[in-house]
Amino acid sequence: MIALAVLTLFVLTDSLAPRSFAMGCTVVMIISTFTWIFLLRRTSGDPDALSTTSGATVKSRNKNKHVQVALLLLMLLISFWLTRGGPWVPRLIGASMLVLFLIGTILRNPK
Repeated sequence: MIALAVLTLFVLTDSLAPRSFAMGCTVVMIISTFTWIFLLRRTSGDPDALSTTSGATVKSRNKNKHVQVALLLLMLLISFWLTRGGPWVPRLIGASMLVLFLIGTILRNPK
């Protein structure tokens, strides 16, 4: 996020061309993706090993699921409010992505 903020600052001060900004953002996203993949593979242990009962784990995951759904719905409402009066196509694309994440979160089964 810091790298993207710095790139945005450079664009706003006309120190960086829009094409260079796009290439920089692409590089930052690729590096972030590989970093997340590396971290997720490194920490892919048994999640049930920490809990003493599986019932407590399922309740904890259900609570986390409810929080995630509430946050996604809040993000959807805030995004509609912040982009009011703007073009419809980007708003619909963003809303459809949030709805897809919301559906994925709701349909995910706790193990």
